[in-house]
Amino acid sequence: MSWSDDFYSSMSVDELREKARKALREAEGKGRHLAPVIVPGRTICRTWWGKAWCRNMEQYLDYENRLPRGRSYVRNGAVIDLIIGEGKVSALVQGSRSRPYEVEIRVSALGKAKMKKVSALCSRELDSLEELVKGKFPKSLETLLTEEGALFPTAREIRFDCSCPDWALMCKHVAAVMYGIGVRLDENPFYFFILRGMDPEALLRHTVEDHVEKLLAHRDVKNDRIIADAEMEKLFHLEEE
Repeated sequence: MSWSDDFYSSMSVDELREKARKALREAEGKGRHLAPVIVPGRTICRTWWGKAWCRNMEQYLDYENRLPRGRSYVRNGAVIDLIIGEGKVSALVQGSRSRPYEVEIRVSALGKAKMKKVSALCSRELDSLEELVKGKFPKSLETLLTEEGALFPTAREIRFDCSCPDWALMCKHVAAVMYGIGVRLDENPFYFFILRGMDPEALLRHTVEDHVEKLLAHRDVKNDRIIADAEMEKLFHLEEE
């Protein structure tokens, strides 16, 4: 079979699912632990931030017909492995060939100035970090996703690579992985920070420390609601007799 035959060949959903299951079984038989993307229903992403990621990534496409194919692939279990690391996503996508295609997506790290801006915003929204820890991206930090050049990478800040023969920048396998990233973000919004080269634990630690420093810096500030020691003694009759 030539590469063109492979590229234009069509599979039924059942064939695709069976190939994906077979690839997973073979990997397990070789002692490899894969992390497949599981989409429980027709809706790929359930959260507002996962959906926002998918809408943003759809602007990267160069051939529109790759998107519906990518959605079909991720819904039917073709993304048999997807790992998100610092500035990098590695994935395996089952296609018409017996061997899964290898997909790599690289995202540029935020510059120091942008990292500082993100950290400052998080410091102002300390209560919102509790939602992040609970697995929810707070609406109060939505600007981090909607502002250009923040956590959503621009087209210039993201690079795709797939081992398939398709000439499109975003082939159907890459599209499937991009939707799969949305599923992972549903599960853990901290991946937004990891993708942009930020350490979530360090971000949390810095935010809390910064908040504590601000509280300590105002510890001697007078407030009309604070009762002076002398007045407290009079109020509760604590004067020495």
